Amino acid sequence: MYKRNTQGWLKHLDFILLDLAVLQIAYIAAYCLRQGWKLPYLVSRYRILAVVLGIVDIAIMVMFNTMHNVLKRGYYQELVQTGKQVMLVLLTMTLYMFSVQTSDSYSRLTIYLTAFFYAIFGYVARLLWKRILKGRGSKKKVSIILVADESETEQILKHINPLDNFKIAGIVYSNRDGRGETVSNIPVVADLSTAADYICREWVDEVFVYPTILEASSYRQNPLAEGIIFDNYEELLAIEEIQAVYIASPVFCHKEQAFAAAKVKKHILLEKPMALT
Repeated sequence: MYKRNTQGWLKHLDFILLDLAVLQIAYIAAYCLRQGWKLPYLVSRYRILAVVLGIVDIAIMVMFNTMHNVLKRGYYQELVQTGKQVMLVLLTMTLYMFSVQTSDSYSRLTIYLTAFFYAIFGYVARLLWKRILKGRGSKKKVSIILVADESETEQILKHINPLDNFKIAGIVYSNRDGRGETVSNIPVVADLSTAADYICREWVDEVFVYPTILEASSYRQNPLAEGIIFDNYEELLAIEEIQAVYIASPVFCHKEQAFAAAKVKKHILLEKPMALT
């Protein structure tokens, strides 16, 4: 799991390390093509340039968040983001060499060739790594957040089979704020008021709401009460007093739910992407 603020870029650490490796490979290939078959690290000034390249690459990925949604990007989006990364690195390196007045010490062609190879190798490497991750992902356990009353949580966890194809990644107490606590080594990550925000920023595949909470909901007596939980979205849409809906469900649900809300003339705020393609 990750946090969007301090750990947002760390969730794609594998892509960052891959990008750094690809950049160095591109640098070596460019140097060998221009200077002959030897490593650039054997020459002091090119060794320093390799270090600066790595630092600049990391800084740009962090500052411009170029790895954002990398797993969700298609071929064209990935091409655009790779091009953006390459251009920013090239421009920053050019500025660096002029600012320290060492541009004449390096082969400009080597730098340009590095950018060229970096674009090609980087694009291909990202696509291949995403394919590998998707293959692994199909074998991984589903990450689930459990929403339940504190008094029932331990009993629920006891009935979970370790061989099941899911894992409880976090707990949300429905009756109080227990953040910072643990139950059977599983952290309590939010309360009902902060659960939606937590789910939006963390790696969560599914949310399991224990039925007791649904039975205790009071929307029939007070349909506009704060903190209502409905059995299904059709019941929510049937309430005339509700004029707008915010759809932040899994992507495969977006089309059906948005169409249903539009049919009853509700204002809609729909999370991206709008639907699966």
